[in-house]
Amino acid sequence: MAALGNFTMNDGQTTPVAHTFEPVSHSLTEFVYRDNATGLTVLSAPMCVLAVLPSKDKSIERYREKIILPALETLTSSAASGYQAAPKLAYSLSKISDYVIPSRATLAQRKDLVAFGAALPNITQFQNVYYYGTRPY
Repeated sequence: MAALGNFTMNDGQTTPVAHTFEPVSHSLTEFVYRDNATGLTVLSAPMCVLAVLPSKDKSIERYREKIILPALETLTSSAASGYQAAPKLAYSLSKISDYVIPSRATLAQRKDLVAFGAALPNITQFQNVYYYGTRPY
């Protein structure tokens, strides 16, 4: 069984920055990690979630991974007293991936699924959809 610990991922900026995600909660079916970098509030911190999904068919294993990137409202002015209210959540970007794995699948097949899933966002046709909203036709 995998240990519940920190992990690091680089962001997608021109000069990538490594973000360390720390476990903040877990149960038998859900594991939640948050980027607890200095200066981030709970509201603005990126999160990663790994969930074990229920399956009616016991020969199928189902998992969901989710990345959530919150964006806060930009405050432009403060009151005459100098008080500035804390920013509110404007919107969140998210990526959700589901894995449906038959229990008969071999380790090699499971590794292929993970490798293809990780490579897909790096394919130009897919990046054009994600970055610019263009369709691959």
